[in-house]
Amino acid sequence: MYNLTHLHLQWNKISKIEGLDKLTKLKKLYLGSNCICVVENMTGLKYLEELHIEKQNADGPDALCFDPRTMLAIGTTLKILNVSENKLTDMAWIKPLRCLEVLNASKNRLEDVQATADDLCTLICLVDANFTGNPMTKKHRYKEIIIARCAQLRILDTIVIHNTSKTFLRSFDKAVRLRQMNFRNKIEMSKQGVEDFFDLNMMRGSTQSAITVGEQAKGHPGLTIIDSTYGFMPRPLLRARTMPRENFVPPSEPPPTTGNDMSIVAPVKGILKKPMPMKYI
Repeated sequence: MYNLTHLHLQWNKISKIEGLDKLTKLKKLYLGSNCICVVENMTGLKYLEELHIEKQNADGPDALCFDPRTMLAIGTTLKILNVSENKLTDMAWIKPLRCLEVLNASKNRLEDVQATADDLCTLICLVDANFTGNPMTKKHRYKEIIIARCAQLRILDTIVIHNTSKTFLRSFDKAVRLRQMNFRNKIEMSKQGVEDFFDLNMMRGSTQSAITVGEQAKGHPGLTIIDSTYGFMPRPLLRARTMPRENFVPPSEPPPTTGNDMSIVAPVKGILKKPMPMKYI
Protein backbone atom coordinates (compact mmCIF):
# COMPACT_ATOMS: atom_id res chain seq x y z
CA MET A 1 0.00 0.00 0.00
CA TYR A 2 2.87 2.43 0.61
CA ASN A 3 3.85 2.27 -3.08
CA LEU A 4 0.30 2.88 -4.34
CA THR A 5 0.12 5.54 -7.06
CA HIS A 6 -3.53 5.27 -8.28
CA LEU A 7 -6.59 4.97 -6.03
CA HIS A 8 -10.22 4.68 -7.22
CA LEU A 9 -12.92 5.18 -4.57
CA GLN A 10 -15.97 6.27 -6.60
CA TRP A 11 -19.53 5.43 -5.52
CA ASN A 12 -18.65 4.32 -1.99
CA LYS A 13 -20.75 6.78 0.08
CA ILE A 14 -17.63 8.20 1.68
CA SER A 15 -18.48 11.18 3.94
CA LYS A 16 -14.98 12.09 5.16
CA ILE A 17 -11.49 11.88 3.71
CA GLU A 18 -9.13 10.13 6.11
CA GLY A 19 -6.44 7.45 6.27
CA LEU A 20 -4.45 8.72 3.28
CA ASP A 21 -1.46 10.19 5.09
CA LYS A 22 0.64 7.06 4.65
CA LEU A 23 0.11 6.92 0.89
CA THR A 24 3.01 9.26 0.26
CA LYS A 25 3.53 8.12 -3.35
CA LEU A 26 -0.07 8.52 -4.44
CA LYS A 27 -0.37 10.44 -7.73
CA LYS A 28 -3.98 9.99 -8.84
CA LEU A 29 -7.00 9.98 -6.53
CA TYR A 30 -10.59 9.39 -7.73
CA LEU A 31 -13.34 10.24 -5.19
CA GLY A 32 -16.28 11.03 -7.48
CA SER A 33 -19.94 10.48 -6.57
CA ASN A 34 -19.55 10.29 -2.79
CA CYS A 35 -20.89 12.30 0.19
CA ILE A 36 -17.76 14.31 1.02
CA CYS A 37 -18.36 17.83 2.38
CA VAL A 38 -14.79 19.03 3.00
CA VAL A 39 -11.59 18.34 1.08
CA GLU A 40 -9.17 17.73 3.94
CA ASN A 41 -6.55 15.39 5.45
CA MET A 42 -4.32 15.38 2.35
CA THR A 43 -1.25 17.08 3.75
CA GLY A 44 0.76 13.87 3.44
CA LEU A 45 0.14 13.45 -0.32
CA LYS A 46 3.32 15.17 -1.49
CA TYR A 47 3.21 13.74 -5.03
CA LEU A 48 -0.49 14.05 -5.84
CA GLU A 49 -0.98 15.17 -9.46
CA GLU A 50 -4.65 14.43 -10.16
CA LEU A 51 -7.69 14.85 -7.94
CA HIS A 52 -11.17 13.91 -9.18
CA ILE A 53 -13.76 14.84 -6.58
CA GLU A 54 -16.84 15.61 -8.68
CA LYS A 55 -20.53 15.07 -7.77
CA GLN A 56 -20.21 15.26 -3.98
CA ASN A 57 -23.27 15.31 -1.72
CA ALA A 58 -25.64 15.51 -4.66
CA ASP A 59 -28.77 15.39 -2.46
CA GLY A 60 -27.60 18.03 0.03
CA PRO A 61 -27.88 21.83 -0.30
CA ASP A 62 -24.32 22.67 0.80
CA ALA A 63 -21.42 23.24 -1.56
CA LEU A 64 -18.10 21.45 -1.36
CA CYS A 65 -15.57 23.13 0.96
CA PHE A 66 -11.76 23.11 0.83
CA ASP A 67 -9.36 23.08 3.76
CA PRO A 68 -6.67 25.79 3.26
CA ARG A 69 -3.95 23.57 4.75
CA THR A 70 -4.76 20.82 2.28
CA MET A 71 -4.75 23.27 -0.64
CA LEU A 72 -1.32 24.56 0.38
CA ALA A 73 0.03 21.02 0.78
CA ILE A 74 -1.06 19.75 -2.65
CA GLY A 75 -0.68 23.09 -4.43
CA THR A 76 2.94 22.46 -5.41
CA THR A 77 2.23 19.19 -7.26
CA LEU A 78 -1.45 19.08 -8.31
CA LYS A 79 -1.91 19.46 -12.09
CA ILE A 80 -5.43 18.19 -12.82
CA LEU A 81 -8.51 19.00 -10.75
CA ASN A 82 -12.13 17.97 -11.36
CA VAL A 83 -14.69 19.69 -9.13
CA SER A 84 -17.72 19.61 -11.41
CA GLU A 85 -21.28 19.43 -10.05
CA ASN A 86 -20.39 20.50 -6.51
CA LYS A 87 -22.61 23.60 -6.17
CA LEU A 88 -19.58 25.92 -5.96
CA THR A 89 -20.30 29.65 -5.79
CA ASP A 90 -16.74 31.04 -5.86
CA MET A 91 -13.20 30.04 -6.78
CA ALA A 92 -11.19 31.84 -4.08
CA TRP A 93 -9.98 28.53 -2.64
CA ILE A 94 -8.05 27.71 -5.84
CA LYS A 95 -5.34 30.36 -5.42
CA PRO A 96 -2.75 28.09 -3.68
CA LEU A 97 -2.78 25.63 -6.62
CA ARG A 98 0.05 27.35 -8.50
CA CYS A 99 0.95 24.27 -10.61
CA LEU A 100 -2.61 23.50 -11.77
CA GLU A 101 -2.84 22.95 -15.54
CA VAL A 102 -6.34 21.52 -16.13
CA LEU A 103 -9.48 22.60 -14.29
CA ASN A 104 -12.99 21.21 -14.69
CA ALA A 105 -15.52 23.29 -12.75
CA SER A 106 -18.54 22.71 -14.95
CA LYS A 107 -22.16 22.58 -13.74
CA ASN A 108 -21.67 24.64 -10.58
CA ARG A 109 -23.21 27.91 -9.38
CA LEU A 110 -20.55 30.42 -10.38
CA GLU A 111 -22.13 33.80 -11.22
CA ASP A 112 -19.46 36.51 -10.78
CA VAL A 113 -17.28 36.49 -13.91
CA GLN A 114 -14.89 39.21 -12.71
CA ALA A 115 -14.24 37.55 -9.35
CA THR A 116 -13.62 34.19 -11.01
CA ALA A 117 -11.20 35.77 -13.48
CA ASP A 118 -9.33 37.49 -10.65
CA ASP A 119 -8.97 34.17 -8.83
CA LEU A 120 -7.74 32.34 -11.92
CA CYS A 121 -5.18 34.95 -12.96
CA THR A 122 -2.84 33.78 -10.18
CA LEU A 123 -2.62 30.29 -11.69
CA ILE A 124 0.36 30.79 -13.98
CA CYS A 125 0.29 27.21 -15.30
CA LEU A 126 -3.42 26.91 -16.11
CA VAL A 127 -3.95 26.09 -19.81
CA ASP A 128 -7.35 24.36 -19.86
CA ALA A 129 -10.47 25.48 -17.99
CA ASN A 130 -14.06 24.32 -18.30
CA PHE A 131 -16.98 26.31 -16.83
CA THR A 132 -19.86 25.06 -18.95
CA GLY A 133 -23.17 24.88 -17.15
CA ASN A 134 -22.47 27.81 -14.79
CA PRO A 135 -24.73 30.91 -14.72
CA MET A 136 -21.79 33.21 -15.51
CA THR A 137 -21.32 31.65 -18.95
CA LYS A 138 -24.55 33.36 -20.09
CA LYS A 139 -23.40 36.84 -19.08
CA HIS A 140 -22.11 39.49 -21.48
CA ARG A 141 -18.39 39.25 -22.40
CA TYR A 142 -17.84 36.16 -20.25
CA LYS A 143 -15.21 34.62 -22.50
CA GLU A 144 -13.51 37.94 -23.20
CA ILE A 145 -13.02 38.63 -19.49
CA ILE A 146 -11.68 35.15 -18.69
CA ILE A 147 -9.29 35.09 -21.66
CA ALA A 148 -8.02 38.60 -21.02
CA ARG A 149 -7.28 37.91 -17.35
CA CYS A 150 -5.73 34.46 -17.86
CA ALA A 151 -2.87 35.09 -20.26
CA GLN A 152 -1.63 31.49 -20.28
CA LEU A 153 -5.05 29.94 -21.00
CA ARG A 154 -5.23 27.95 -24.27
CA ILE A 155 -8.57 26.12 -24.03
CA LEU A 156 -11.78 27.52 -22.54
CA ASP A 157 -14.92 25.39 -22.37
CA THR A 158 -13.37 22.81 -24.72
CA ILE A 159 -12.73 25.50 -27.40
CA VAL A 160 -9.21 26.37 -28.49
CA ILE A 161 -8.26 30.03 -28.07
CA HIS A 162 -6.38 31.59 -31.01
CA ASN A 163 -3.31 33.67 -30.30
CA THR A 164 -4.66 36.63 -32.26
CA SER A 165 -7.81 36.81 -30.17
CA LYS A 166 -5.82 36.38 -26.98
CA THR A 167 -3.46 39.24 -27.84
CA PHE A 168 -6.30 41.60 -28.77
CA LEU A 169 -8.34 40.82 -25.66
CA ARG A 170 -5.33 41.24 -23.38
CA SER A 171 -4.56 44.64 -24.88
CA PHE A 172 -8.20 45.70 -24.63
CA ASP A 173 -8.46 44.56 -21.02
CA LYS A 174 -5.24 46.37 -20.15
CA ALA A 175 -6.57 49.62 -21.62
CA VAL A 176 -9.90 49.29 -19.78
CA ARG A 177 -8.24 48.54 -16.45
CA LEU A 178 -5.83 51.45 -16.89
CA ARG A 179 -8.72 53.82 -17.58
CA GLN A 180 -10.58 52.57 -14.51
CA MET A 181 -7.47 53.01 -12.36
CA ASN A 182 -6.99 56.58 -13.57
CA PHE A 183 -10.64 57.35 -12.88
CA ARG A 184 -10.36 56.03 -9.31
CA ASN A 185 -7.21 58.06 -8.71
CA LYS A 186 -8.82 61.35 -9.68
CA ILE A 187 -9.54 63.79 -6.86
CA GLU A 188 -13.25 63.86 -6.17
CA MET A 189 -14.30 67.50 -5.96
CA SER A 190 -17.06 66.91 -3.48
CA LYS A 191 -18.06 69.14 -0.61
CA GLN A 192 -15.92 67.21 1.86
CA GLY A 193 -12.93 67.35 -0.50
CA VAL A 194 -13.20 71.12 -0.85
CA GLU A 195 -13.58 71.57 2.91
CA ASP A 196 -10.47 69.44 3.54
CA PHE A 197 -8.54 71.51 1.01
CA PHE A 198 -9.48 74.76 2.71
CA ASP A 199 -8.65 73.35 6.14
CA LEU A 200 -5.16 72.50 4.96
CA ASN A 201 -4.35 75.55 2.83
CA MET A 202 -6.55 78.42 3.98
CA MET A 203 -7.35 80.23 7.21
CA ARG A 204 -9.32 78.26 9.74
CA GLY A 205 -12.24 79.60 11.69
CA SER A 206 -14.73 81.88 9.99
CA THR A 207 -13.75 81.05 6.40
CA GLN A 208 -16.20 79.07 4.34
CA SER A 209 -15.80 77.25 1.09
CA ALA A 210 -17.48 78.31 -2.14
CA ILE A 211 -19.76 75.26 -2.05
CA THR A 212 -20.97 76.06 1.47
CA VAL A 213 -21.58 79.72 0.57
CA GLY A 214 -23.34 78.67 -2.60
CA GLU A 215 -25.68 76.44 -0.62
CA GLN A 216 -26.46 79.29 1.76
CA ALA A 217 -27.05 81.65 -1.16
CA LYS A 218 -30.00 79.58 -2.30
CA GLY A 219 -31.95 80.70 0.75
CA HIS A 220 -30.54 84.24 0.78
CA PRO A 221 -30.66 85.93 -2.65
CA GLY A 222 -28.63 88.92 -1.38
CA LEU A 223 -25.63 86.77 -0.48
CA THR A 224 -22.50 87.18 -2.57
CA ILE A 225 -18.96 85.79 -2.42
CA ILE A 226 -15.63 87.58 -2.11
CA ASP A 227 -12.80 85.61 -3.75
CA SER A 228 -9.59 86.43 -1.88
CA THR A 229 -6.18 84.85 -1.37
CA TYR A 230 -7.10 83.40 2.00
CA GLY A 231 -10.59 82.12 1.52
CA PHE A 232 -14.15 82.70 0.44
CA MET A 233 -16.12 84.83 2.88
CA PRO A 234 -19.75 85.93 2.56
CA ARG A 235 -20.80 89.53 2.76
CA PRO A 236 -22.94 90.45 5.76
CA LEU A 237 -26.42 89.11 5.37
CA LEU A 238 -28.12 91.82 7.42
CA ARG A 239 -27.34 94.76 5.12
CA ALA A 240 -30.79 96.21 4.65
CA ARG A 241 -31.73 98.19 1.57
CA THR A 242 -34.64 100.51 2.42
CA MET A 243 -34.92 102.07 -1.01
CA PRO A 244 -33.84 101.12 -4.54
CA ARG A 245 -30.69 102.80 -5.87
CA GLU A 246 -32.44 104.29 -8.92
CA ASN A 247 -34.86 106.27 -6.68
CA PHE A 248 -32.21 107.44 -4.23
CA VAL A 249 -32.16 111.26 -3.62
CA PRO A 250 -29.18 112.77 -1.72
CA PRO A 251 -30.06 114.88 1.36
CA SER A 252 -30.21 118.65 0.87
CA GLU A 253 -28.51 119.50 4.18
CA PRO A 254 -25.63 117.84 5.99
CA PRO A 255 -26.46 115.88 9.10
CA PRO A 256 -26.29 117.75 12.41
CA THR A 257 -23.01 117.54 14.26
CA THR A 258 -22.52 116.93 17.93
CA GLY A 259 -19.98 118.27 20.34
CA ASN A 260 -18.08 114.98 20.36
CA ASP A 261 -17.70 114.89 16.58
CA MET A 262 -13.96 115.00 15.87
CA SER A 263 -14.39 115.18 12.08
CA ILE A 264 -14.56 119.04 12.16
CA VAL A 265 -11.37 120.60 13.56
CA ALA A 266 -11.12 124.27 14.57
CA PRO A 267 -8.74 126.46 12.51
CA VAL A 268 -5.23 126.77 13.89
CA LYS A 269 -4.15 130.26 14.90
CA GLY A 270 -0.92 131.38 13.31
CA ILE A 271 0.47 133.01 10.21
CA LEU A 272 -2.14 131.63 7.84
CA LYS A 273 -5.55 133.01 8.71
CA LYS A 274 -7.32 131.53 5.70
CA PRO A 275 -7.33 128.04 4.31
CA MET A 276 -4.53 127.31 1.86
CA PRO A 277 -5.59 127.56 -1.81
CA MET A 278 -5.89 124.26 -3.69
CA LYS A 279 -3.16 125.17 -6.15
CA TYR A 280 -0.52 125.09 -3.39
CA ILE A 281 -1.59 121.75 -2.05
